Amino acid sequence: INKAEDNLFDKKGAIVTISNVVGGFFNLTDKENTSVSFDLASVGEAVSAIEILKSYNGGAPVSHSVLSGDAGTVTISLVDAIQGLGLSLDDINVGDKFNFSFRPTTAGGVFKSGKSLTVDVSCPTALEGIYDAVATNTSQGAGIGWDDCAGNTWTGQIEIVNKGAGVYEFYSIDGENRFLDLSLGNFIACYGTDLQDNMPNGTLTVTDICNMLTFNGTSQWGEVYSFNKVEANGNQLTLGWTNDYGEGGQTVLTRTDGTDWPNLTKG
Repeated sequence: INKAEDNLFDKKGAIVTISNVVGGFFNLTDKENTSVSFDLASVGEAVSAIEILKSYNGGAPVSHSVLSGDAGTVTISLVDAIQGLGLSLDDINVGDKFNFSFRPTTAGGVFKSGKSLTVDVSCPTALEGIYDAVATNTSQGAGIGWDDCAGNTWTGQIEIVNKGAGVYEFYSIDGENRFLDLSLGNFIACYGTDLQDNMPNGTLTVTDICNMLTFNGTSQWGEVYSFNKVEANGNQLTLGWTNDYGEGGQTVLTRTDGTDWPNLTKG
């Protein structure tokens, strides 16, 4: 292929890249002032402008603004995000989602970029940390071996790790062992396990949305977990759970950082 023929295969268009997202969500407790910011850049043909489009809860996108040039830092407040969508701040609730997509303009035309940014409406969350823990098994009367573990206890530490957007994983620290353990230490108390493969595993996580805790996903055996007790009392937090197999327990987490737990509830 000669140089002239090679030009026939020149790629047209550009895509937008998103980086350095700050904020990550719109804060439901401060609707008037909450915002997110992020950096935009482009790859491909030279870009003269980037149109930012927005949609709400899967609705049709509308134009938000136009960024001159091929890169820049964008800040979008919730007040700005609802403009043109027929919404007021009173309409916005936890769990709502805004999606921002991008349409770069090049000499070759206007193109829809495949990249987009979804911003949830949520609340600040601060569960992350390592806490002293006492787990106690409870019988659910399911007629399974777990019933014989009722009253068994385990003492150690629970580490709560923030995975982003209010999603958390819980780890049991038992001596030199550290397990991803959404039983909150109760599997150790009943089964005496020292293997990660014996823990619930699967896709289980805990979500904190505006101080309401819920289990999400299932264990590796397909069990569904739920909280039956979430009670904060000063520096102690009691988390009680059960699953649809018939296992359950309560774990008391004690803070040692001189602060109290927020007023958490179960979803």
